[in-house]
Amino acid sequence: MDDYTTILAAIDRIWPELPALLGDAWPDFAVRIAEHRRRGDADPAQQPLAAALILATFGKHQAADARLHELLASDGGQESAKIFFGY
Repeated sequence: MDDYTTILAAIDRIWPELPALLGDAWPDFAVRIAEHRRRGDADPAQQPLAAALILATFGKHQAADARLHELLASDGGQESAKIFFGY
C-alpha cells in the first residue's frame, strides 16, 4: 500500500470515533477531510499533497491526530507509517 492509501484506510477505520474526539470541530473537519480526499482521488499526482493536507488537518486536533498515528503505528500499515512519519 502507498502512504495515501494507508492513511485513507486508517481514517476509514477510525471515522466512527472522530465525532467524539473532535466535538464541535467535527462538521468542519469532516468537510476538510472530504475535500482533501476528493483531490487525491481525482488525480493520483495530487495524492502526496492530499496526504499532507489530511495530516495537517489531523495535526490541528490532538486527540484525533494521536488516534490516527496510534492506528498507523500498530497495524498492517506500520511500514508505510514508519517511512511517512519517520518512526
